[in-house]
Amino acid sequence: GVAIMGDFISEEFRTSRTDTKQCYLCGHMIHKGEKYRRSFFKDDGITDNIYSINEHKECYDMISDLEAACLLDSGEDTDDDFVQAIHEVCREEICPNCPCFDKECEECKDDKNILHDCFGNIREFMKTHTYKYGKGWIKWEV
Repeated sequence: GVAIMGDFISEEFRTSRTDTKQCYLCGHMIHKGEKYRRSFFKDDGITDNIYSINEHKECYDMISDLEAACLLDSGEDTDDDFVQAIHEVCREEICPNCPCFDKECEECKDDKNILHDCFGNIREFMKTHTYKYGKGWIKWEV
């Protein structure tokens, strides 16, 4: 993936009026009527260009939750970190309860792509679960 390079300038939350924007995080289309975050950055290269990225509001909220759950490294996060965190959540929390998961081999029978085929399941899971910390334990709870 491509890391965000540059200085953050501002953000705004909008509702999409078209089906022409792609989410920077999940790669899926932001459809008309969906809420999304548009962030502006100043390129830290020689040109000092201003550019923007778009993210589903749900993807932005999810990555914030994943960061809070310490699944991403501190500092500057990239879309590679996001993909890795999504894989961790899916393999630990979603796959064991999925009919496509072969418990003996510990892999997907249908060889699904987690980011594209399972993303909706992960979003639904994150809506109902939060990461809890205790003495000597960390886990997802309803």
